[in-house]
Amino acid sequence: MGADVGSFAEDMSGKLTAESVWMRRMIAWCPWLSVDDLRSHLALLPLGSLILTALVCVLTASSLSWLVAKWVIAGAKDRRGRKLRLAPGPAPWPIVGNLLQLQRHPHRVLAKMAEQYGELMTIHMGTALTLVVSSPAAAKEVLLTQGTTFASRPLPPTANAWSHGGRSLGLAPYGPLWRKQRKIASVQLFSPRRMAQVDAVRRKLTNFLEEELLRKGQGGAQKQEGSLRNVGTKEAAEEGNGLSPAPTPLLTETTSSSLPNPVAAVHVAAGGICHPAGNERGPSGAAGTMHGLQPVHLRENLFHFALDTLTYVIFGSPVSPAMQHHMAKAIATSGCSTSTMRMPTRAQEPEDGLEDDATRRIMSKEASLHTMEGGKSGDDVKDDQMAKRFYDVVLSMMQVVGMVQIPDFVPSLRFFYRGYLQYVRGVSNTFRALTLELIEKRRIFQQNVAGNSGSSCTTLDHHQAALREAGLINPDAMVDTVFNNLSPSGTSTPKNLVASTMKDDDVVYGETEACLLLMALVAAGTDTTTSTTVFVLMELLRHPEKMALLKAELDEAIGMHKVPSETDLENLPYLNAFLYETLRMHSVSPMLLPHQAMKDAVVFGYDVPAGTTVLVNVWAIMHDPKVWSEPWEFRPERFIRDGLLADDMHPDGKNFEFFPFGSGRRICPGIRLALTTVRFVVSRLLQRFDVMLPPGIKPEDLDLTEQDGLVIFPENPMPVIFRPRSMG
Repeated sequence: MGADVGSFAEDMSGKLTAESVWMRRMIAWCPWLSVDDLRSHLALLPLGSLILTALVCVLTASSLSWLVAKWVIAGAKDRRGRKLRLAPGPAPWPIVGNLLQLQRHPHRVLAKMAEQYGELMTIHMGTALTLVVSSPAAAKEVLLTQGTTFASRPLPPTANAWSHGGRSLGLAPYGPLWRKQRKIASVQLFSPRRMAQVDAVRRKLTNFLEEELLRKGQGGAQKQEGSLRNVGTKEAAEEGNGLSPAPTPLLTETTSSSLPNPVAAVHVAAGGICHPAGNERGPSGAAGTMHGLQPVHLRENLFHFALDTLTYVIFGSPVSPAMQHHMAKAIATSGCSTSTMRMPTRAQEPEDGLEDDATRRIMSKEASLHTMEGGKSGDDVKDDQMAKRFYDVVLSMMQVVGMVQIPDFVPSLRFFYRGYLQYVRGVSNTFRALTLELIEKRRIFQQNVAGNSGSSCTTLDHHQAALREAGLINPDAMVDTVFNNLSPSGTSTPKNLVASTMKDDDVVYGETEACLLLMALVAAGTDTTTSTTVFVLMELLRHPEKMALLKAELDEAIGMHKVPSETDLENLPYLNAFLYETLRMHSVSPMLLPHQAMKDAVVFGYDVPAGTTVLVNVWAIMHDPKVWSEPWEFRPERFIRDGLLADDMHPDGKNFEFFPFGSGRRICPGIRLALTTVRFVVSRLLQRFDVMLPPGIKPEDLDLTEQDGLVIFPENPMPVIFRPRSMG
């Protein structure tokens, strides 16, 4: 893109004029815009005319918005003409309301405001009236006592584009479709039977994670990530190309032809979206080697582990490059080469109305495997990249959905953000295409049809048997049950999902809804688990004396070699207290997902009109000195009483002083899965390794300031050295 901008400026004037600089900045700020767009729509207008026109529009809109805002605030009334008594809050600016105050770390800004305005506070997100909740009592009132009233979700343009009209579990408005999806998730993924599957595969995948960390620490291939400091420039484009593999046809064709590949654009998207791993100081930076071991980046490795766990349970097999290697090895030892397999084309096209023609062509074309140079099948090549593609897409989604976006709250400015919303839809379509690819592989694998007639292996039976024996394929994946219970009509639920006349039995649960449910489970399950594990390890490194206490507890109760069971881990008070304190200090989602009032309500004497967005600032509650003693001190001991874990301090949503996963009807359904996974991974890593900072880095040097997003991560993450304890 940088090269195109440069040539564009040269074509326009032959020299670096004020107008060409302005065009460069337009590209830098709006990477979804193409040079052709600017050339055709903007370049013909003189710069003075552009500025004058924009200034007149902004001043006119500002004046009107200011008058409307003054009228709304001063004389807001309910439907019966009664003047509303809104909770106090800061005065809004014209057009944007309080948005400009929330551009960075909004949970911290709102917590500071709550000190002045109280536990209930009214702010204006552009034109959207918003109630901010900042106390345990108010949170309980909104999420539990009046939980049904506030159980819905707002659906601004970004969320609407991402969720295909509110059909994704986490973003769906409260109604019959959401209840259907929630029931499927609870019964199919989070049932005791599925949890037993997770426990079995988690043990195997943790062994592979340990091998991968050791291999990379000993000098295995680990690409050094960049930081994209030159966003919007040629250098940034080149750096971005180094961060991600070249886009495959799948990623290119699932989006508009005029829109850049969303995965490639994730590093330079609006709102400062960048690759967080790029800020980690790697082997060539300040962080050096120790005992011949190199520092390892945490986030992507832990993401692959979480992704493999979920894709095994949901789709039947893991997808990370390391696991693809183990699968290929298992098949090779069975005496049947993967390079001679051919799979049939798609047997059945998705019947939903949202499937675009490009995706249909892609899924039909990509279903067949073909032999590549060196005897490696095309599917092997794609599988090597799939985990990376998932990583990029989920990263982009968590940033886009979790950050304050102007077009969501200022309708008058949406015209200028059409490219951005198209970008969001492109990212969503890419994620959907990846999910459909896994679904199709599962379908084809289950069909167990004949392979290439020239192969000594005429069916996939041998492959299936080899992978089952190696424990690398799940014979009872969640996707089998979900897709066997689709509505027989094959249509999709209408977008008006909150219609009061619609009954649960009227919901048509088609392939679109099933695919979006699986997307939501993968996205939520991977990033939340990864975030919590990263922060636990960082806090261990920042408090080496507490790491020593935790290691001593593990060594005494379990030892260095025994694989701990879930019961073992639940009965380790200091391990659980350390995890809970990490969740308190670093809330996975600081303000949860926003709620919405479905009807007029009154909370603690303040009016809350129907349609009001409600933000529950969990981060503020869990850092409130009126609730927690010395909240800025990291003290796991606060969760221990008489040597045991406090019974009333479990993060299950019942204690409104400590509810990092939410509460009420919209509580995260995967609490048990997340907690068990983090406990298991942390305990195994501490059993096997001495987790250490790179040379020259002191514990007090660690900066755990969080990066903005729906799910938070350290803004300046540090790579870590994993030294086998046998070397100590």
